[in-house]
Amino acid sequence: MPFTVTITREPGCWDDEVAGRPLLEFQPERIYAVVDADPTLKFEADRKQSGYGTILYVGNPNREEVESGESAIWFDEGGLSAARPSDTLMEKMLELSIKLNAYMRDDHDQTYFLNKEGELDACDNLSDTLFIIGDKGVRYDIHPTGELKNLNLIPDYLAENHASFSEKARKNFVQKTPLPSGFVPLAGPVSTPCAHFVKFYEQNNREFVVVYYEACLAFVSGWNFIHKNNPEKRIPLGQDSEAITNEDIVFLYGYCKSFPRNKFALACCALMNMRSGKIHKVPRFI
Repeated sequence: MPFTVTITREPGCWDDEVAGRPLLEFQPERIYAVVDADPTLKFEADRKQSGYGTILYVGNPNREEVESGESAIWFDEGGLSAARPSDTLMEKMLELSIKLNAYMRDDHDQTYFLNKEGELDACDNLSDTLFIIGDKGVRYDIHPTGELKNLNLIPDYLAENHASFSEKARKNFVQKTPLPSGFVPLAGPVSTPCAHFVKFYEQNNREFVVVYYEACLAFVSGWNFIHKNNPEKRIPLGQDSEAITNEDIVFLYGYCKSFPRNKFALACCALMNMRSGKIHKVPRFI
C-alpha cells in the first residue's frame, strides 16, 4: 500500500520556466464547488492556511474509517493528498480526480485509473503518453519537461484554464513571453504539415526537400527583417556549404518525424532556436 496518494493537475513536478507555461493548480474556489456538489463530502477550513483545509469523506460506507479519522483528504498548495488511504478512500479520490481533470499518483510514481472492469488499477510509466486536461476537457500533449508539444496552443491554453492558475502566474508568464496580437498568416511550404516534408525526405525526393529547405531559409530571412532593429533577436544564417545544408535538413527531418502534424513553420522555428542557441517566442500561425 502506498504511503501517500496525491491528486494533481500535472503528471510530473515541472519547473514553470522550463515548461514555458503557467502550471495548472487547484484554486480553492474549484475545490469548494466540487465538495459543495457532493453530499458525501465535507470541507473543514484550515485556520492557519487561508483557502485550504481538509476534505472529509463523511459518506464513506466504512463507518470505522470515518470514526477513526481515516477518511480525510488534505488540500494544500500541492493538491489533494491522503496518507495510507484505504481502497474505499482511494476509489473516492479517483472519482474526485476525474471530476477535476487531474491525475492521481502515489509516492512510488504509480498513476491510478479505472480499468475496463471498472476496478481501481495502476500503471508505472506515462512518459510516452504525457498529457494534461484543461478546464473544458481539452487534452494537451506535453513533453517530459512539461512543455506543450504544440506551442500554437498556448493562447488557447491560457484562455481555457483561467480558473486553474492564479492571475499573478498568468501576468508573470505574459510579461516574460508576450504573445502576438492575432494570428500570423502563412503560405507555401511552411504552412503545410511536417508530414509532407517527411514523405519527400523518405522518398529521397531531393527537389522538394530543397524547396522546403529554401522556404525555411526564406522564413528565417523574414524573421530577421521583422527584427532588423533588434540584433539580439536576429538569427545568423548558416554558412553556404553542403555540410551545413545537410545538417539543417537532417535536423528538420528529425523534428518533422517527431511532430508530423505540426506546421513546417514550427520545424523552422526549432531550427532557428538550435542555430542561435536561444529560445525565441513562437508566433501563433494559421
